[in-house]
Amino acid sequence: MKTFIQEHPAQSLLVLALGLSGLFLAPAEAGIIPVGWSQLAAIGPSIAAIILVMITVGRSGLRRFLRRGLVWRVGLMGYSSKKANVMLFLSALEDILTSLGYKMNERGIIAAADVYRNESKISKQPG
Repeated sequence: MKTFIQEHPAQSLLVLALGLSGLFLAPAEAGIIPVGWSQLAAIGPSIAAIILVMITVGRSGLRRFLRRGLVWRVGLMGYSSKKANVMLFLSALEDILTSLGYKMNERGIIAAADVYRNESKISKQPG
């Protein structure tokens, strides 16, 4: 099985993803489980990818795969990039990371606050 998966990774992913998604869609359509549970079919491809990485590369590969996938991307644009929202986000992020046991460099949040404090002192250059 491992050899087949290594030789045909795309086909293996497709079959496994469809199979895992069907585990939730078919019973919901048949009325066996509530229709809301069919939403879990959306995670079928993700679970299939994790299973295939575990089979082909092992635990070390799975750790690398998950580490890459768990990168936080935060977009603060438009109205959400107001000073109050940015500072609220940064302080919440600091609280979360501290509660998870990460050592925080306090200069990060202080530097962000300094940028907002000094924005009135920054003069616009004619251009």
